[in-house]
Amino acid sequence: MNLMSEALTYPLRGSGKYMLLWGAVLSVIASIAGFAPLFGFFAALFISGYFCATYFTIVETTAVGQSEAPQFPDVSNILDDLLWPLFKVVIVFILCYLPHLAYLLTTGNNDALATFLLVLGLIYFPMAILAVIVLGYLGAMNPMIVIPSIFRAGGSYLLAVIFLGLIYFLQATVAEALGGYFIIGGLVMGLFGMYVMMASARTLGKVYQDRNETLGWL
Repeated sequence: MNLMSEALTYPLRGSGKYMLLWGAVLSVIASIAGFAPLFGFFAALFISGYFCATYFTIVETTAVGQSEAPQFPDVSNILDDLLWPLFKVVIVFILCYLPHLAYLLTTGNNDALATFLLVLGLIYFPMAILAVIVLGYLGAMNPMIVIPSIFRAGGSYLLAVIFLGLIYFLQATVAEALGGYFIIGGLVMGLFGMYVMMASARTLGKVYQDRNETLGWL
């Protein structure tokens, strides 16, 4: 329960309130830019990269014990500071859910095995992205690192996975409800999406902070 309350109050502490507002503004900008296909693509690319950089920064500062939201990510090099974090997230996401997607595409069956593979991806992904952020290289998503770490983290990690699933489900539900409202819906979803992202990053950072000696990564 402490993990969840910590994560839920985190976006409202320190500079978190300003990050929430900035996230809402960026989301609306991305939505408006989508009307110009080429410009919209690059706007979405850079804004997504900025969100990923923010996510990484929150995990990293939480992992070392910082209690409040950090300042905005430093963007001095677009490739290293925006696109590289985005690339890491995309690659980890694809590889974690590849067994599930491959099974669906090859068999067309959304059966018990498909559900099992999806659940495996849901359990594997948070630890994989945490390892990539903390250790700093894509190879950290290796099963030889991730699977033992999941067992070492134990119940706190399982609780974190369930909590993350709940808040992302809530986010999807709110997004569906506001889908017909362009500007207002975009603002609300931008604000709520940023809140969920910050809470989820805080959750993973706390898992590492609480279990770093057990994980033995560094």
